[in-house]
Amino acid sequence: MKKAQTDIAELHYDPEESILYISIFEGAEMNLEVTKFHYKIIAELTENKPHAVLLDASVYFSVDKESMEFTSQAETMSKRIATAHFDPNIANDITVNFFKARFKPPGPVKIFKTKPEALLWLKEQISTYFE
Repeated sequence: MKKAQTDIAELHYDPEESILYISIFEGAEMNLEVTKFHYKIIAELTENKPHAVLLDASVYFSVDKESMEFTSQAETMSKRIATAHFDPNIANDITVNFFKARFKPPGPVKIFKTKPEALLWLKEQISTYFE
C-alpha cells in the first residue's frame, strides 16, 4: 500500500486492487490550486495507471466551481475508472449529485451508504474495465 497526503486528504493506493482510498479532511476547502496539486499527487501515487477511487464522504468539505470544472474534464479523469463515495453527510450527498448533473464527469460516480457496498460496486467497475 502506497501512502501520501495533500492539504485536503489522506491517500492510500493499493496497486494490486487498482484502488485509491481517499479520506478527505474535515473542513477541507477544494479550490483550483489545491485541487490541481491534489491530482498531481494522485498521478504520482498511482504512477498514472488506471485506478478506481473509494472516497470517504462522511466529513464536511467544500469544493468551488472551478475545481468541479477541473475534476470533470476528461483529461483530468483519463486514468479514473470509477469513483464511489460512501457514508455521505447530507451536504456532500447534495454536492456529489449536483456535480454529476451539472458537470457530467466522464466516468461513473456513485454514492453509497456504506463502505462495503461502495467497494463491491467499485470492484465490479474495475473488473469490467480490465476485461
